Amino acid sequence: MNEREYQRLKKHIEDDYRKKLDALEVVWALASGLDGPGKAKAEKDDRDEEEGEPRGVLASVEAVLVGVPEIFTTKDVESQFGESNAPERSSISHALKRMTREGKLEIAEAGKGQRPTKYRRVVTTEKAPQPVEMATESDRQEILHLAKATGITPQDFRSQFLDPFGVSRIVELTKEQADSVKEHLEEMVPVGEGSK
Repeated sequence: MNEREYQRLKKHIEDDYRKKLDALEVVWALASGLDGPGKAKAEKDDRDEEEGEPRGVLASVEAVLVGVPEIFTTKDVESQFGESNAPERSSISHALKRMTREGKLEIAEAGKGQRPTKYRRVVTTEKAPQPVEMATESDRQEILHLAKATGITPQDFRSQFLDPFGVSRIVELTKEQADSVKEHLEEMVPVGEGSK
């Protein structure tokens, strides 16, 4: 299999996955007693397409951040909302991850197991935002090569190297993040395996 075939197959699988996920959401909406597919579509349309979180959750989360400690968790943010109007914790978590990707927050301590991720607000200066250099194809290939050499499972790779940066795919890593991932993976490679 060459890279072109891989990309084609990957796109086909991702498209198929999205179709199945959409179908599952319609079935769930019908089983939950909603007003049928029209209602499910309205709910879907009422969500931010990029993140899947309800519109307004991101703005609401940003608004309540003034009341959280310097270093905080998803639960701290949730407690800033009243019991009756708090968004679902998963929506809050998605909003925090998105804000991390946008540079509004940073991860103070990556969560693991039962330990939650701790966030910190990024102090902004008056300077215009600098463009973020994204990881190159070469970086991504090296990460894949190193991950394969370590024998790490995809789930462990995601939890150890993607989740702490608030991303779900290697292609979303910045150059700086990719360099950090490569450095940690190189430490995990058994002696004699090495990188390319």
